[in-house]
Amino acid sequence: MGRRLDAGERPVAVEIFGTLQQMRAAAARKQPLRELEDAARARLEAAGFAVDYVEVRRADLSRPKDPDEPGLLALVAARLGRTRLIDNLPFDEE
Repeated sequence: MGRRLDAGERPVAVEIFGTLQQMRAAAARKQPLRELEDAARARLEAAGFAVDYVEVRRADLSRPKDPDEPGLLALVAARLGRTRLIDNLPFDEE
């Protein structure tokens, strides 16, 4: 990750992991999935990312119906400068 990001982008890049953690916490509070995805997108855009996607999915990548289903994960792909960053976080792990 560090080789393609410039010195100003590196500290911003960690915002992706913080956003994934925030998504997991919001799901644990039973926040509707669309709302938590929208909030995550807004957070990343405010930090300077061009967001490709921010979604909550099942392990088979199908869309869940509610935030307390087992086996969910948050997925993010976003560009920071010329670098596309991709990350995910399972909701069942702490």
